[in-house]
Amino acid sequence: MSSSETQLTDEQLDEHISAYEAKLAPKTGISRQRLLVTLMVIAALAWLAWPWQDELAFHFSNKEPIDLGDAVGVMERLPKEPNAYVRLQGILSNKAATVSGLRPGSLRMGPVQVRRLLGASIFVEFDQDTFLDRYQMFTQIDVQGRLQDFGPDSELAPAYYYFKERLKMKFPPNAKVLIVDERPGEMWRYPIGVAFCLVLIMFSILSLLRTAQRRHTSHEEMVAEE
Repeated sequence: MSSSETQLTDEQLDEHISAYEAKLAPKTGISRQRLLVTLMVIAALAWLAWPWQDELAFHFSNKEPIDLGDAVGVMERLPKEPNAYVRLQGILSNKAATVSGLRPGSLRMGPVQVRRLLGASIFVEFDQDTFLDRYQMFTQIDVQGRLQDFGPDSELAPAYYYFKERLKMKFPPNAKVLIVDERPGEMWRYPIGVAFCLVLIMFSILSLLRTAQRRHTSHEEMVAEE
């Protein structure tokens, strides 16, 4: 046998040995595609639930409403704490904005309407289908709910820009919005929603681990048969 034939045979043997050793090597069983899909699911669920943290904290806060009285001159009496639970009286103005569909950053379904209170930089957000008959322009109201910032970075930014750009309304930096009928202990859709997202995340992770374990077990059985 010539040296070239011997060398060729040795190269072929090396290839077979390398392939066999690769087959014997333990495998994680997690494909890049499956791992990427799992990470995307986790990221999407985290992105969905992240804006609910204010509502979740408010639900478990066990607060009593702070009575702010009349809206005229109320800006000096506003509580400094964020996410405050307040009660307020005032007269609704004639300027309103409506947000349809799922309200941004929440689990509230629209349409929701936002109206300004006369004499204050406070707006009132309410369920349009439920309260429209009672909350008309120039109507005296007595409401309570959760108080939030109302600006370009707020959850109601679409309504903010509607007031500012379409209605040419001027906004002070401390404008607020009172979300009617949001009360501590009565917003169970948020803990339920967070729990549902956590269950889906755990299911995705466990499914990924089970797939890896099955593939690893199949690999060991294949090696044992050989």
